[in-house]
Amino acid sequence: MIEELRKSINSTLYERVSSPLFGALFLSWLVWNWKIVYLTIFVNEKNINGSKIDYISNNYLDVHFLVTYPLISTLILLTIVPFFTNGAYFLHLKFHKWRVDKKHEVEKNQLLTLEQSIQLRSEIAVKEQDFKNMISGKDNEIESLKFQLQEVKNSSPTTTSSSNMQGKVVFKTNESEKIEEIAGKILSSEELNSYLDIISQHIQSGWKIGDQVPPNVLGYYISNNLIESTGGGIFEFTDFGKQVYKEILESRF
Repeated sequence: MIEELRKSINSTLYERVSSPLFGALFLSWLVWNWKIVYLTIFVNEKNINGSKIDYISNNYLDVHFLVTYPLISTLILLTIVPFFTNGAYFLHLKFHKWRVDKKHEVEKNQLLTLEQSIQLRSEIAVKEQDFKNMISGKDNEIESLKFQLQEVKNSSPTTTSSSNMQGKVVFKTNESEKIEEIAGKILSSEELNSYLDIISQHIQSGWKIGDQVPPNVLGYYISNNLIESTGGGIFEFTDFGKQVYKEILESRF
């Protein structure tokens, strides 16, 4: 019974102390009646006429100081002060945003140093050379595939319908193998695979493919006859590219 009563009292006291209303009221009362607290704790009765209670009753029991002024102060602390606090925080955010914007503006207009310009040009030159080498290699690969295709066509007999069907099967088999080969290369390459969906989205939406796709990736898809330009930086899938893209989607799911 006593333990439950103690817990109940502690809970009530904690609720009162942690409450903003009672905290503000207690602080306001101490400010307006600090003399009562000081006299009660620190002043000896020998230094005053009579007891402390009588002295406080005769000199400090003013209803305005005990009730009115603390209530007004509490009202101010709970209503008006938060407006000033929020206003100060809002101004802080505005000035912080202004400072960040100015910093970005200065950094944007800042010129590159000579060393940075030379390094940037060197990197661009290396990228261009890599792109040219890749395009050249893919052109050679295309020519080789065309030659192989021509050999398949020439080696196919044309006298009987069964031979024609056999030639078509061989051609389709080679084409299927080529589709699987290209799809496998794209899936195995993190760079080629990551930009495939971006290219597909731009093609389906009719958007211009610009800096969103690196030149080497775009060159790979063009050189392998997966996509072709329709003008103005807009591309579309070739028939072969559609089959490769379908193969990749089936492999993903």
